[in-house]
Amino acid sequence: MKRKIISLLVCLFSISFLCRIDAAEKSLEELSVAFIKHKIEKIKKENPNLTEKESKGYVDSLILNQIKVLEAKKQGIDTSFIYLNKVAEYSHILANQRLSKKRKESYMPKEDKDSIKFLQVYHLFQSIPQEVNNRTFEEKINLFDSIVFRLYQDPSQFQWYVNQYSEVKEPVWICQKQNVIEFDSQVMHLDSGEISVPFFTPAGIHLVKVIRKEFFPRKEKRNDWRSMTFDEFNSFLSVMKESNSFSYAYETPWEKNFWNPSPNQVLFRLNGKEFTKSDLDYFSKNNLTTLNKQYTGFIIKTFLDEQYVSLAREDKEYEYDLMEFKQKLLLEELTQRELEKRTSHDPLGLEFFFSLHKKNYKLELPRYQGILVLCANRKVAREVKKLLRRNAQEKWASILCERFGDTQNQFIQLQEGPFPIGSNACVDKKIFKQGSYKAPDSHPRCVMVGEVEWYPSNYLEVEERVVADYKKYLKKEWEENLLANWGKEFNEEVLKTVNKR
Repeated sequence: MKRKIISLLVCLFSISFLCRIDAAEKSLEELSVAFIKHKIEKIKKENPNLTEKESKGYVDSLILNQIKVLEAKKQGIDTSFIYLNKVAEYSHILANQRLSKKRKESYMPKEDKDSIKFLQVYHLFQSIPQEVNNRTFEEKINLFDSIVFRLYQDPSQFQWYVNQYSEVKEPVWICQKQNVIEFDSQVMHLDSGEISVPFFTPAGIHLVKVIRKEFFPRKEKRNDWRSMTFDEFNSFLSVMKESNSFSYAYETPWEKNFWNPSPNQVLFRLNGKEFTKSDLDYFSKNNLTTLNKQYTGFIIKTFLDEQYVSLAREDKEYEYDLMEFKQKLLLEELTQRELEKRTSHDPLGLEFFFSLHKKNYKLELPRYQGILVLCANRKVAREVKKLLRRNAQEKWASILCERFGDTQNQFIQLQEGPFPIGSNACVDKKIFKQGSYKAPDSHPRCVMVGEVEWYPSNYLEVEERVVADYKKYLKKEWEENLLANWGKEFNEEVLKTVNKR
């Protein structure tokens, strides 16, 4: 239960933790160099046979990434709400993973994540008033001891003793956290047919026999400190006291009907730090609930803040893991911004890049780029050839349409390329010398003007590949400029040491 309580509450205070960590960070240059060294040591442990060339390439990429982080921070990306929200969420997950390893196992049995255990029990119970005298108290103890002795001889008589002596006559269903901690710790681990030992709670003395056990789907519970019971809070407090110095310095609101300490009144102390009524008031402004809930919530927040700060101070792996995530976010956002800035609305740049690197986009199969005109007779074919020869390619279709009234009639049948292999039988036979072709009787003559292509004529035909390559080119160019502009931000002597590692 302790583990569950803590995990429910960790997420509430991630952002305040981040503020504390940022305030305690080293200078950017020292942090970057330390991070580079950490990453190199890590990669060498994972790959002990790394060559000198591979090692140098890895170091160079790390240095470049640190420079990009500097640029991202210069542009204020690390102050955006989306970035801060993602970091806060991840820090909660990461811290919870780290802290959970340090928490002790709860004395309570683990609960199934998707279901909750219910027990049907016979409950032999007698209340004990707070003002009870010793004689009455001893009589109740002796009664229950004698019942237990007889039940060892004949457990089937439990129901008879319930009817005779218990204030609860009928079988009842119970579940985890329904009763006080003392009750759950004695009963919830029992199997069907088992009988507990006699035990006390603030309400009285108990003896319980489990009739049967069932599991039912767990209802979703509100995931914050407002849903905690007072017993859960006390359990949380007892866990945290094992590793922290905590003490109340003033009576709690549940101990007094009229509770109104002065703003400077110290309420409690945690690890030598004092927390006053004004601190509680500041917390309460954003957490509107009952005073008792606000007070317990403030104590929980204070403990978790202390855990986070302690974790960041003592656990370097946590610091570096969080830093790596933060840098990953910054690098992704910065790169996306820079490339979008350079590639959006830049068709001329794409076209120029394509013209310089056209040979990188060779087609898998050649194609015929040109025009195919099926003609009704030789006379029409000769006229078509003259028109095509005397006019520019972009005017061919309009000229033929003007001369023959249409491009699809009894005189001509016009088809425009490109013609990949296998797409047109006439082109396959005449140009690529493969397959078979029989001209239609209505248009037995053909005229073809064009050329065989192995490369696309326009970048739009392979736009996706060209854009990807263009972005890589721009990214490389941008990175070279960053290195030139930001290289001086790093201590060269330290980086030489890093490169030798």
